[in-house]
Amino acid sequence: MAMSFSLSQSLEIKVLSKRDTSGVKKISLIDDFNINGSYNFLADSMKLSTISLSLRTKLTGKLGLNLRATLDPYEVSPEGKRYDRLTWRRGNLGRIVSTGWSFGYSFQVARLVGPRDKRHKHRAARVRQSVLRPVRHDGPRAERHTCRKPITTSRCRGTWD
Repeated sequence: MAMSFSLSQSLEIKVLSKRDTSGVKKISLIDDFNINGSYNFLADSMKLSTISLSLRTKLTGKLGLNLRATLDPYEVSPEGKRYDRLTWRRGNLGRIVSTGWSFGYSFQVARLVGPRDKRHKHRAARVRQSVLRPVRHDGPRAERHTCRKPITTSRCRGTWD
């Protein structure tokens, strides 16, 4: 039998703004901060699991930063073995086992493609249909396309070799 625990928090500040009608603007400092772990009541020793920490924030409007760490709450012997004594007795939250970080940048694909996307949308659908149409009908004879119209129209069926 185990119990999991999790804490999730965000941090925002309010500053005066002349542009906003309310006169106050919210600025997010930390978008998401999480602490996770569990406690196993039935274990003989070392009942507390490692503790995971994560933090997500935006550095600018489109650039984000993610930080994560894992803490081990138990002491380690000089030989490197964990034993059943919490580091909290010495005033530490835990021993850092792993850390990681990443950056993220968001952008909109529609702005990169622009209005050309709408003009070529129908052409792409026609090309897709002609690619999916079978070229061979029966045996080794292949269909040869002789007219200028798309192969999907009923007026142009092709000729046989």
